[in-house]
Amino acid sequence: MPHFEKNLQKLNDNSVRKDRFSPLPGRLPGKLVPFLCRTEQERVFWQFTRNVAANERNFKLKLYPSLAFGAVMPFIMMISAFGNVKSIEEAAGKIAKSYYHYGLYFTAVLLGSSVLMLSRSENYKGAWMYKALPIETPAPIFRGAVKSFLTRFVIPVYFLPAVIFVLIAGVKVIPDVILIFFNAMILVLLVFRMSKKELPFSRSFQHTYDGNSMAAVFLLFFLATFLGGIHFAMSLVPPYGVIANIAVSVLLCMLLWRSCFRISWKDVDA
Repeated sequence: MPHFEKNLQKLNDNSVRKDRFSPLPGRLPGKLVPFLCRTEQERVFWQFTRNVAANERNFKLKLYPSLAFGAVMPFIMMISAFGNVKSIEEAAGKIAKSYYHYGLYFTAVLLGSSVLMLSRSENYKGAWMYKALPIETPAPIFRGAVKSFLTRFVIPVYFLPAVIFVLIAGVKVIPDVILIFFNAMILVLLVFRMSKKELPFSRSFQHTYDGNSMAAVFLLFFLATFLGGIHFAMSLVPPYGVIANIAVSVLLCMLLWRSCFRISWKDVDA
């Protein structure tokens, strides 16, 4: 095993215990690693992040309630659709003709703020090993960790309610669901971009967030409202308004991704 991976394995062993068996759904994203992570360093940190997130109890206790709330929040907003209706079919028809699927922006806000949890761990003292790794820049650490966090938490939690909305409202909402997804990615990347650069799992849960991180979280609500407003306006320009909006959001995601990981060791909060 290369020296790089040996050192990281020490940090990994310090932080988590490996599960003997992992469920099939948990293994599937791993098959995409060669396509998602361009370098061996990224792939190592992708797997490292996945191991910690899967095995650390306190991390899951802190993160999962927020993710669960984000997944059910759009449906809480749909409760009014069941008022004064005589059947489930009538309520489904009412939902299909409305804009209830815009409630996915609440999911996007909660998912955007969840990325701050990536730096928290109960075994944060093992993070000293990062400094022993023979890598010139921390960019692969952050890229691998964020990609792992997105594929394990953000994307599945978003698509659970999104698929349900498509089943209820029909294929006509698919462009809206896709657009909200890319807008959610914009929110995640903006929070990461604005927050203090703390290495994955290098801070205790008691460590307070800095002003920039909290400002980014508050800004999420305004940005989500702004993006949702543009989304609604473009939906009034059929048939290609939403499609054009998707193209712009994809471009913004690409530009943000490139700018987010221009990180040197001096940018990292030790």
